[in-house]
Amino acid sequence: MKPALTILVVDDSEPMRAILATILTSRGHAVVLADSVSAAKDALMAQRPDLILTDYNMPGGKGSELVRWIRAHAVFDHAPIFVVSSEQDPRLHLRMAQAGASLWISKPVCIGSLLSAVDAVAGQHYLLSPDNFETRARAV
Repeated sequence: MKPALTILVVDDSEPMRAILATILTSRGHAVVLADSVSAAKDALMAQRPDLILTDYNMPGGKGSELVRWIRAHAVFDHAPIFVVSSEQDPRLHLRMAQAGASLWISKPVCIGSLLSAVDAVAGQHYLLSPDNFETRARAV
């Protein structure tokens, strides 16, 4: 069974945070919410999420600033970053990938695509879990 993830959701839109939180918690994931780049940095200092979902346009900073800040801290190297944004400019997509984002998910969000991507992270988390290695080693 895939483990539940701790997922940081960063979006200045309260309805979008609520929608994403509902979708993710319905799958058993723990969700931490932040409404700005600065709130996200505070949340990251308090938690070590398995996955980060961030908007691009937010008051007080762009998603690219947050992605660069996250990637500058080795403690977060394990965490994929998904950009969830309505921005359609391919240059922004490229800029976010260069900053260290793992995936771009366009708004409006296709729930199936989002959950497939999250499930892939959960599956990787399961495969890399020390508990799973120990269980598999005993089985051999």
